[in-house]
Amino acid sequence: MEITTIKMPSVEGIDEARVRCVEDVDKFSIIINSEYQEASKYLRMIAGYKKLVEETFAESKNLAHRTHKAITMAENKAMQPFLDAELILKKKLLIFKEEEERKNREEQKRLQEEAELKARIEAQRKAEEDRLIEAQSLKDIGEHETAEEILNSDFTAEEINEYIQPAKYIPPPIEIKVGGVHTRDNWKYQIIEPLNVPREFLCVDEIKLGKYARMMKADARMDGVRFYNDKTIVGKSF
Repeated sequence: MEITTIKMPSVEGIDEARVRCVEDVDKFSIIINSEYQEASKYLRMIAGYKKLVEETFAESKNLAHRTHKAITMAENKAMQPFLDAELILKKKLLIFKEEEERKNREEQKRLQEEAELKARIEAQRKAEEDRLIEAQSLKDIGEHETAEEILNSDFTAEEINEYIQPAKYIPPPIEIKVGGVHTRDNWKYQIIEPLNVPREFLCVDEIKLGKYARMMKADARMDGVRFYNDKTIVGKSF
């Protein structure tokens, strides 16, 4: 690609005006009509200098814009195949990773349920062991009928729960990791019921309000909005 050299435009011709313009306007005291007329002329002179500055830099700015546009287009053309390949590969990696995470969750759930089942079986065993001891104690004092009733009765869920020890924590399977590649959470939103979105999440359309104000002018009326005329002075160059 051909390299374009952009020269910085010179503003030597207006240096004096640039230096004194702010000092000059600070001295203006506009109290009578003639002073207003004089200040207006100076304002138009400033407008002329502004136009001159814009014209001085216009060609360089256009050249810089065209150069930037050409470079950006060339960059995008060179980059696009890599972006496409990256997107395809990321999708495949994400599909694999999500499937592995699903398997991990299922395995963790299975191991947790297995631990809980073992804990319940152990609780049942201890409950039956204590019941046998209790029944034997009753038989030792001649309470054979009561002992038989205890032995023949079913355990309630509450009774078993008293013997259950919390299931041991099963650590999740180790996540697959590769240096330089990782998954990043990216939470987004989808508006389902616009009318139910809380007010604090709504945004006033200021562009539409501005258009309405300019169109209606003094007749603009709207609840919650104050319309006003922020007048400005416009000076055209000679």
